[in-house]
Amino acid sequence: MREQHAKEMASLRLLVSGVSDIATGIAAGRVRIAGPPGAGMLEGPFVPLVTFNSDRALAAYERQLLGQRIDGGGITLGGETFTVLEDARTFAASHLPVMEVYECFVGMVAALQSIKEPVVSTRTVQAAELHEIKVQRSQRQSGTVASFATTEPELFGATSLSSLVTFVSFDAGNGKTGISHVVTKGLKAELGALTSHIKVVLAACPVAAKLANDIFEETRAFVQWFLARVTSYYTGLVGKASPGNTYTGGESKELKASCWERTLESLRGFFEELRKVRVDASAAHLAATPLEVNSLFLHCTLQELRVMREFKELDWTGHPCNQRSLVDHLHATYLPRSVLAAERGGGMDNRVKELEAAVKAGKSTMGQLRTDHNALAKKV
Repeated sequence: MREQHAKEMASLRLLVSGVSDIATGIAAGRVRIAGPPGAGMLEGPFVPLVTFNSDRALAAYERQLLGQRIDGGGITLGGETFTVLEDARTFAASHLPVMEVYECFVGMVAALQSIKEPVVSTRTVQAAELHEIKVQRSQRQSGTVASFATTEPELFGATSLSSLVTFVSFDAGNGKTGISHVVTKGLKAELGALTSHIKVVLAACPVAAKLANDIFEETRAFVQWFLARVTSYYTGLVGKASPGNTYTGGESKELKASCWERTLESLRGFFEELRKVRVDASAAHLAATPLEVNSLFLHCTLQELRVMREFKELDWTGHPCNQRSLVDHLHATYLPRSVLAAERGGGMDNRVKELEAAVKAGKSTMGQLRTDHNALAKKV
């Protein structure tokens, strides 16, 4: 009993000594590093607290980098590489003013959301000013916030691309009507307005101003490619499913409707992929400091640009989100392989052979009739 008591007292003294060492270390700005497994909780050297926190932050950053690389990696733009949120935070702390300027970084959805009729009256200007006073945000900032709360741009329909009823509603082919034309015209106007805004707001931040302009210029170029690619995607589907294997515009209503629905599914998939990387900024405007607000919006906008690059590099159809539904569409609309199988008896091969035989027999019959007719004509 005494021996057991002595062991317990020795362990207690060791624990008190260890706690005392830890308290002394913390007071001196140091922490103890645990020793190897089995050596005991209180074994190991002290290190400065600053070093410990720095190493812990570095380890956390490395874990974030690994996670982002698994999800899709980072993006390099304007000589800067951005992978995780911390990269955007570092850039914002070094190059952005101490105020909210997130509206200067405009990706695709925010750009499409910004397309609107120009202000043409004093009343609309006054309404905009009242809005800014009431919510403490400019209309441009409110538009950015709204764009991060949605999946599909309002221009394409209030619900599930409802404005894109047919291909003609997307592109009438006359260069004057259709949402494609509205987007092209709207982005041209937005380019001038945003460039002026960046010039004023980021006048003292040349590095940030260049990044903002680079983001929007690449976005504008991508949207032009996107509009043309959606058109060629649809016409390609129709052409490959039509009898002449070429799009003419005169195909059946049912075929065009089926191919357009498949095109809409592709668009939904694209915007859903953008949503996955933009959702982290859906409440960014509520962050505690301008630094956090700017960092979140910038990070998610750059990730959006990364996804856009992926779609372009894979020429749209090669992106994984398009593969499954495209195969389903082909299965539903193209001629089944079984129809062509000669061994089934009713296959297309046998039908073609029967037709060729009938034509050949018809030619022989017509040839004999013509001979008989000529012979009869000579006798007459």
